[in-house]
Amino acid sequence: MIVGVLTGCKSQGSTNPAETPIRVCVGSEPKSIDPAINQAVDGSIYIVHAFEGLTKYDKNAKIVPGVAKSWDISDDQLTYTFHLREDAKWSDGKPVTANDFVYAWQRAVNPSTASAYAYQLYYIKNAEAINSQAIDESGNPQKVKFDKDGNPVQDKDGNYVADPNGKYISAKDDGSPIWLDDLGVKATDDHTLVVTLEAPCIYFLDIVGFPALYPVRKDIVEKDPDGWANDPKTYIGNGPYILKSWEHNSKMVFVKNPNYYDAKNIVGAELDFTLMDDTNSILAAFKNGELDLADSYPTNELANLQASGDAKIYDQLGIYYYVFNTKKAPFDNPKVREALTLAVDRDYLVKNVAKGGQKPAGSFVPYGILDADGNTDFREKGGEIINISDTKANIERAKKALAEAGYPDGKGFPTVELKFNTDEAHQKIAEYIQSEWKKNLGINVTLVNEEWSVFINDRNTGNYQVARDGWVADYSDPMTFLDIFTSTSGNNDGKYTNPAYDKIISEAKKTSDAAKRMELLHQAEKTVLDDYAVMPIYYYTDPDLVSKNLKGYVHSPMGYKLFMWASISK
Repeated sequence: MIVGVLTGCKSQGSTNPAETPIRVCVGSEPKSIDPAINQAVDGSIYIVHAFEGLTKYDKNAKIVPGVAKSWDISDDQLTYTFHLREDAKWSDGKPVTANDFVYAWQRAVNPSTASAYAYQLYYIKNAEAINSQAIDESGNPQKVKFDKDGNPVQDKDGNYVADPNGKYISAKDDGSPIWLDDLGVKATDDHTLVVTLEAPCIYFLDIVGFPALYPVRKDIVEKDPDGWANDPKTYIGNGPYILKSWEHNSKMVFVKNPNYYDAKNIVGAELDFTLMDDTNSILAAFKNGELDLADSYPTNELANLQASGDAKIYDQLGIYYYVFNTKKAPFDNPKVREALTLAVDRDYLVKNVAKGGQKPAGSFVPYGILDADGNTDFREKGGEIINISDTKANIERAKKALAEAGYPDGKGFPTVELKFNTDEAHQKIAEYIQSEWKKNLGINVTLVNEEWSVFINDRNTGNYQVARDGWVADYSDPMTFLDIFTSTSGNNDGKYTNPAYDKIISEAKKTSDAAKRMELLHQAEKTVLDDYAVMPIYYYTDPDLVSKNLKGYVHSPMGYKLFMWASISK
C-alpha cells in the first residue's frame, strides 16, 4: 500500500520549480495537529505551516514579527501590548483578531482541554492558577506547601500552609466553572492584544511564537472540539499553507494559502507529506526519487548516504533519553534508576549503534545554549553532571547502587519492560541497552515496540516502566529543558515529583537577575539528575535525507523543518 502511494506521486508534472510539489516524510500518522494538543516535533512541523503566532521564525531561524507587526513592553517588563496586522486572515478569508488569541490561550489553560503544553503559558498572569483550578469567584488563588509525596501540607488546625514557591491548590470541585476571564490576556480592540505576566520573562517573544500559543477559531473548534483538527474541511489556519487533503495513515497535502498576508514571499505551491515510519521503505522511496526530504533512514546506511551527498547532518538543540516511571516499583527507587543509568557505555552507543554524529550525554541541557553572560555555553559552564567518561568505574558504581537497592547482581529484580516507538534506530538502541543491562547488572529486559500514537498515549498515561523519550528545545533557553520536570508539567512523562525542584524552577521564573537565574537553572538540572529521574543517552543531531534538487529548505535547531521558501529545481 505504501509503495503504491509513493509510486503514484513519483511524477511531479510541473516544470516550474515553484509549482512542483515538495515531497516529504517526517514520520507516520501524527497523534494530533491541534496546536493546543500536539506534543511532538512531527506534529509541530505540520502546524507551523498551517498556522502562525504573534511571532515566527525567519529563514535564519530567528524570531521576527508574525501576526503581530509590532509590540510595546512596559518598563517593568510585565505588560506586552501586541499590535496585530490588519491584513492577517484565516484561510477562509475571515480576519484574524485579537480575540482569536484570547480564545486560543484560554482554551490552552482550560483544564478540560488537557493540553500538555498548558504550563508553557504559566508565564501569563493567573494561567497556572486557572489550569490548576485554583481560581474562584474572588480571583484569589492560593499557593501552598506540598510534601515529597505531592500532598498539600496542613498545620495543626487543618489549614493549608502558604508557600509562594509552592503549588496551587484547587478551590473547586470537579465540574465547577473555570474562571477563564482571569487570564492575563485581553483584546482591547480587534488588533490590540494586551498580555500581563506573572514575572518578567526574557524569552516571552519566543514563547508567543510557539504552536501552543497559536490562534484558533472559536466558531470552528467549538462545533467539534475533538475532531476539527482531523478534517481538512475544518482545519482552518492562518499560516502560509492550507491542509488540502488528508488520507489518514497515508498522506497529507498542503497547498499555498492565497489569503496569507505574506503569500507573495511563499515560494513552494504544494507540500506532500507521506506518512510512514519504516526506514527501509523511506530510503527506497528517497532513492527512487519519490521523496525530496526524509528524516528517517537505516542507521547503517548513514556513512554511505553522507559520502554520496544525500544525507546532511544538522545541529539540533535536543536530547535523546530514557524516562523511568517513578510511580512504579522498582523505578520509584533512585538507586535503581542510578544503576540503570550508569550501566551503559554511551561512547560505544553513539559510535557503533546510533552512528549519526551524536554526542554522549551526561546531562540534560544540550550544548548550544548560552549562559547569563551571553558568551559562555550553558553546558560547558556546568560540565557533564553524570561522569560518563569512565565506563568501567560507572559499571562498578551501578552494581553497588543496585545492591544498595536490594538487588545484588540483579537477583530478585523483575524483568524490565522497555517501550519504544517503531523505528529501526530506536530498536537498535533498545537492543544495545537491553544487552548492557543484562551483561553489567544481570537484569532481564523485554522490548516492546509500539506504533507512534499508541506509544505516545502509553507514555503520557504512565502505562510503561521504562520508555524511550526525547526533547527538542521550544526556545533557546535552558528553561525549555528543565521546566518539563515540574510536578505540574504536562510533559513530565516520568511523573517525577520533588517540591525542592519545583521551588527552584519557580524562583528562576520570578527573578529578573540573569546571573542568579542561570545559577538556579544549573542547580535545577543537577537536582533532577542527582535523583536520576531520567537517563540521558546522547545529545541530538538531525541527519536528513535531502534531495540535491531541493533548494531553500530551512532547518531550525528547534527541530522545525521549514518549506516556506523551498522549491524543486530540475
